[in-house]
Amino acid sequence: MKPSAKFIVFMATIAMLAIFPVGNLPAEENEPVYQVKMHNGAPTLFIDEKPCFLMAYVSYNPKVKTFRKEFADAGIHFHSLSTTASEHLYKLSRPVWTAPGTYDYTALDKAINDVFEADPDARLLLRLAIDTPAWWDKLHPEELVKSHDGGNQFSDNPTETKTTRQSFASELWKNDLRTALSKYIEHLKKSPHYPRIVGFQINSGMTEEWQFWGGQQKIFADYSQPALIAFRSWLKNKYQTDSALQVSWKNTAATLNNAGIPSKDERTSAGQMGFHDPAKSQSTIDYNQFHSELVADAIIYFSKIIKEATGGKKLAGAFYGYLLEHSGMGYSLQNCGHLALEKTLGSPDVDFLAGPASYAIRNAGDTGGFMTPVDSIKWRGKLWLQEADIRTHLLPPNCGFGRTNDLPDTLSVLAREFGMALAKGTAIWWFDMGGKWFSDPQIMKAIARFQKIAAQSLALDRSSVAQVAVIYDEKSVYRQDLRKSIGLNANLISLQRREFARMGAPCDTLMVNDLANPNLPDYKCYIFVNTFYLTSRQRAMIGAKCKKNGNTLVWLHAAGLIDENGPDTKNTETLTGIEKINLNLVSPDKLTEENLVSRDMGAWKSVHIPSSLLKAKMWRELCRSAGAHIYNETDDALYMNKHFMVIHSAAAGKRVIRFPSKTNIHDLLDDAPAGKAADTLAIDLPCKTTKIYLLN
Repeated sequence: MKPSAKFIVFMATIAMLAIFPVGNLPAEENEPVYQVKMHNGAPTLFIDEKPCFLMAYVSYNPKVKTFRKEFADAGIHFHSLSTTASEHLYKLSRPVWTAPGTYDYTALDKAINDVFEADPDARLLLRLAIDTPAWWDKLHPEELVKSHDGGNQFSDNPTETKTTRQSFASELWKNDLRTALSKYIEHLKKSPHYPRIVGFQINSGMTEEWQFWGGQQKIFADYSQPALIAFRSWLKNKYQTDSALQVSWKNTAATLNNAGIPSKDERTSAGQMGFHDPAKSQSTIDYNQFHSELVADAIIYFSKIIKEATGGKKLAGAFYGYLLEHSGMGYSLQNCGHLALEKTLGSPDVDFLAGPASYAIRNAGDTGGFMTPVDSIKWRGKLWLQEADIRTHLLPPNCGFGRTNDLPDTLSVLAREFGMALAKGTAIWWFDMGGKWFSDPQIMKAIARFQKIAAQSLALDRSSVAQVAVIYDEKSVYRQDLRKSIGLNANLISLQRREFARMGAPCDTLMVNDLANPNLPDYKCYIFVNTFYLTSRQRAMIGAKCKKNGNTLVWLHAAGLIDENGPDTKNTETLTGIEKINLNLVSPDKLTEENLVSRDMGAWKSVHIPSSLLKAKMWRELCRSAGAHIYNETDDALYMNKHFMVIHSAAAGKRVIRFPSKTNIHDLLDDAPAGKAADTLAIDLPCKTTKIYLLN
């Protein structure tokens, strides 16, 4: 039989992948330019004009030469290293800024040299701690963060010694660190290794992740004088006049010069349906926004310094944007300061953001997940770095955090995490936190395979094929009374990620304002998760983008309840087109198809769900009725783009994957053909198994 044209193209692609240079980074005589650009449908690291898949090795253990060599032998030459321009809060690197005007880079130079001794082909992404030295805190106690009860001693967890922390609002901290950071980069430029420094990941806050001090411990901050000054400045920028502030706050005594930070009680006050009423609590709503923007502004400030100091040739970024993860962590959602993602992404000086693999859904057999609306980051041209801090079976059994039970589980989870990065167009680093987490021949063989696939993927289109968009909003969280909403958010946002991943149809996770992006594709189904607050402009935007072409719009709970004037059920009724809408929550275990309210609006279909959590099967049927293609009928994790499909099985058994058109299928982990010109793929999988397929 004569081979079809499509099959010839497919086999040519396989041949091309076999000879594509893997892991060979460009060598340079002069200093290269590192930047993030869109390439074949995904944000990609470029070294000059060469695209590279950013897969890196990271460790907190300073004595990891052996393990760096293992990763180098596996073809991974990107390395991360903990450094500081001042003093590292967790002592992961030696102090540099040792006294006023005194800097010592001896340990920094040795640490960098150690990396290149382990891997002469290394490229470095430097973790850069910018917290203040202890001696600075003693000299400037007025610049330290202060909690709601007046305390200024903080720790990441109860077992650690409490210490002082600088306020993110401190202008003195910013100015002094500007000098320290400039000197740090000036020193690095003298190193022969400087051309091989890719960029800088700026770290501060709890766990180095720009989480507000005390944010995970029900500690409310910041009540310091710098924070008060900064809040009043923020209010002046928003309101301009005392009269405008007084009208908004419903307080004739408030002025731009005497406005105070809301108390803990005010920040946790009850409101209508679990939302702050702007007629009573606008000061709290304002402070919640300021609180997150304070963190975002610091990230942007230091990113700009790096861009200026390096002539724009190095990357700058930070941990940030944990909306989806913090939603399952109570008051952390508002208190950690990660609710200004859109502002951070709007900075031209921020190239990438990063975060760990979700802790809530990372076990073997679970779906894995991102802490952020990762496709929103992609559509804004930034790169997401997924931190795979996977606790493998090589760690003690009681270490927690999703520790795998044995080698097969480890290999499957690592493949799932890599597959997610491949399918969603992100970077990834393997975080060997204490050392030896990945030091096993079979693990390193698998990671070498991942690296080969990753490098080969750059030649193919990695655009999304999702017909379902999942929409989130961070400004709605400013308006929530978390005492009433902790359980709601855990189900609605954090745990719902699992069900979306298992519904059998790939989805893109976006922020509501992404709907204004003219390059955003049209979807068949739009799911509005926590869009409780929508402005008039956003409502018009939703109408123009979504309410057409027979699309289905799914509204969860109190979608659109709040507008510029506050909460009103009529706002939801107008948005959804459903009169006399019931906004009383139905328990997830009592939710049935009869609870769903559906209306045919002519050009579009409206579905309201009065619950916080739907199981994958119900999402599958909703998406099917919306016209979205369903690839898988079983509750396996599914991630995919135009050329790659990843499946992680939730249970053992047979399943049939159905494609919208005929395709050739290659099993990339087993390096074996799995189908030719097929529109179905029948597979029998053990539980907790990962498969990664090339589709052509």
